[in-house]
Amino acid sequence: MSPAKNSPMLGFGSAASPPSVDAWNRPRPSNDSGSASNAIGYLERHDTGVKDTVTFELRQSLKLAGPADHQFSVPVEAVSTTVSVDVQRDSNYGSGTKPTITVLANGEVGVTQTSTTDAGSASAWNTISVTVTPTAKGMLTVRLDSTGSAGNGNTYWGKVNVRAVTIEGGTVNFDFYLRGEPVNALVSDPGPFPIPANGGGSVVEEELILI
Repeated sequence: MSPAKNSPMLGFGSAASPPSVDAWNRPRPSNDSGSASNAIGYLERHDTGVKDTVTFELRQSLKLAGPADHQFSVPVEAVSTTVSVDVQRDSNYGSGTKPTITVLANGEVGVTQTSTTDAGSASAWNTISVTVTPTAKGMLTVRLDSTGSAGNGNTYWGKVNVRAVTIEGGTVNFDFYLRGEPVNALVSDPGPFPIPANGGGSVVEEELILI
């Protein structure tokens, strides 16, 4: 349903007062076409992060080119949970809202939408985080937003830290979840770390690495 990569519908242009979200209630514009303009039609292209081995912290990063967003899911328990991520925007990022991490609302676990925007300098790794307190075990959807005004601006997302969950007596990190599906999309490096945090659970440190 979403426009294909390099579709002529992407970056087509904007009407006088275009909506800020598409039919999926996700940000506009969002694409990997090198354009800062909206797509024509009711959908943008989302989840366009790609592996980058030039700008990274440990081994590689998740790169969003131009205005774009990318979502992934993490399992949580009914305790205060902080999700933090390291981000770097390049000098071409332009104006507009700086990179943002958002935990989307999820009534099943009693969480309302919460966001934090990068307040650091460009061309440097900055850590941004959000804290929520689920009322039940379940899944949270985390969205990474790069909403710079330049189509040639890049944002790099590095290490992610989140409270580990305990399932069937063992500690489980979030290697196995992306877009709500059980896939090995995130890689532990080298976590989990036995650091008390968020009510006593350990903290899992990950790289945002796609397979």
